[in-house]
Amino acid sequence: MNKSEEGEQSYMMDLFRVIAVMMVLSVHINGYLNEHPHIVQLFFSLGAYGVSLFFLLSGFFTYSSIQKSSTIKEYLIKKAVRLLPLYYISLVMTFILDVYIYKDLPVSWKWLYHVVFLNMFVPCKEWMWWNSVNFFWTMPCFVAWYIISPVIYRYVNSFWKMAFFVGIYSVIVPVIKEWMYGFTSTQFANWNFFSLLYTFLLGVLAALAISERKEIICAVYTVFLGIIGCIANNRSGFFLFGIGFLLLILAVHMFGLKIRSKIGRKILRMLSISSYAIYLTHYFLLKIFYNIFGNFSWALSYILFIFSALCVGIVIYNFVEKPITNALRHVIKMRAKGRNH
Repeated sequence: MNKSEEGEQSYMMDLFRVIAVMMVLSVHINGYLNEHPHIVQLFFSLGAYGVSLFFLLSGFFTYSSIQKSSTIKEYLIKKAVRLLPLYYISLVMTFILDVYIYKDLPVSWKWLYHVVFLNMFVPCKEWMWWNSVNFFWTMPCFVAWYIISPVIYRYVNSFWKMAFFVGIYSVIVPVIKEWMYGFTSTQFANWNFFSLLYTFLLGVLAALAISERKEIICAVYTVFLGIIGCIANNRSGFFLFGIGFLLLILAVHMFGLKIRSKIGRKILRMLSISSYAIYLTHYFLLKIFYNIFGNFSWALSYILFIFSALCVGIVIYNFVEKPITNALRHVIKMRAKGRNH
């Protein structure tokens, strides 16, 4: 793939990331809107599977990120610097907001689950502690993926190897869930990291297919995988939407779809790089706007929330996330130079 192709693919992946953001925002505002039509409720509810697209995109970019890192340590530090600062700031702010201002949640040692990312690995019966607290349930999934991805990369580093791996894993997921149902809640069994690992793997499969020029083969295999998965009783929305998103990514690449507008590219890139900040901050807007939504029509409330969430995310990225990330990278770079001398 030449640099021109990489650039075009990058803009299209920006588009997918923005779609994922819009889906997640839509499903989270869905329960706050005032008397919106049932068809709109159903449409917005599908936004829950925007998380599947986020996971898939993380998998898509993982191998290239590993390849661009000189060591696994460098790769992990790069991911930690990118994810952890804003996450912990958001966690502290959520604690203050929910415990001391709104008093929606109690002071509890279970907040520590979120500090060390155990909320996706401790099979507790309490759904609230790993999902309702600012939608933090996804964070341990990303962290776990970035930790184990170098190991997977070492042994599963070609299209056919990944095709076999993701095929086997997609089939055994129902078995994993059935085993978990015996000792934990249904929600935990369905949405813990091990039950959703295949979504990351689907992203890697797409990236390997594109890099090895096996897009058509991958598309055929993906349809086959969807059929086999359903036969094996893996019929969750995450799996089905993951299959659909993989096919869309392949189609975009195969048909050479491009975004020609320079303004459109700039907007997509801005929203794409701010997507993490948007995800971590929109919870606060939901809490703040809770009593305001009822005063407007559902359409106006939706537009107000989406516009506010995107703007706040962009601001937080530029004035909080980016400066902190750059500062940490500088400190790490200076320390590395000091050790070398």
